[in-house]
Amino acid sequence: MQREQPDALAQWLSDPYSASHGGESLAQLSERVAAWLAAFNSPGSTLAVTHPQVIRAVLGQLLDCPLAALQRIDVLPLAKLQLSFNGQWRVRLL
Repeated sequence: MQREQPDALAQWLSDPYSASHGGESLAQLSERVAAWLAAFNSPGSTLAVTHPQVIRAVLGQLLDCPLAALQRIDVLPLAKLQLSFNGQWRVRLL
């Protein structure tokens, strides 16, 4: 995409409301992640295998980060997080 549509990619990376590539914006993804997290209302742990953008959205929801700040979180390949819920969420980087 960087070769074929560099402007669209730059807009998507800098504007959390942009879906210029025809997919989902970070804002839309964040809303979907918020609904997913809300479904966990009892203590326990959760395992999810997912993409870096979803991990950013989860961290944004749990840490109440502004959407614009999420692209500054580097999520490395094979990154591992442990999410625990006991009345409130806790994040552990593994």
